[in-house]
Amino acid sequence: MTADDASEAQRVHLLRLVSGLRAAIRAAVSLEAPPETVSKLAQEADALARALIPFSGERPFPLYSREPTGLPFSPVTGPYNPLSPETEILIEGDEGRRVIVRVRFSKVYEGPPGYVHGGWIAAMFDQTLAFANRANGVGGLTASLSVRYK
Repeated sequence: MTADDASEAQRVHLLRLVSGLRAAIRAAVSLEAPPETVSKLAQEADALARALIPFSGERPFPLYSREPTGLPFSPVTGPYNPLSPETEILIEGDEGRRVIVRVRFSKVYEGPPGYVHGGWIAAMFDQTLAFANRANGVGGLTASLSVRYK
């Protein structure tokens, strides 16, 4: 199988898997359970990891696409990456296209109690700027990014 051979069914099921993993990660960071329950859950997580490992290797489709927001495995906005927060990306306009990113950060991304870790804020800005560049036909990596936190 080449990186371009992923079927629509494979993509749908992969999104389901990633969604389940995201939910598990959200639950794990605020888990309040007796030790025997945590032990059982740890065994189940180990079993899932062992079941996934034989199938890991190359991604089922390309890391990048021609779409301005086409970064499916990005740890910041990738819908196929369980580490990324829930994100909605909109592109508006024809000339001077605008990119709007809506993100839902859960406790997984918490730094100080009740606040998103600043590194995630910077990463989201960096990713949004990259999308804006791509949406307007400009390439390149972020040379400098300054974030002022309150």
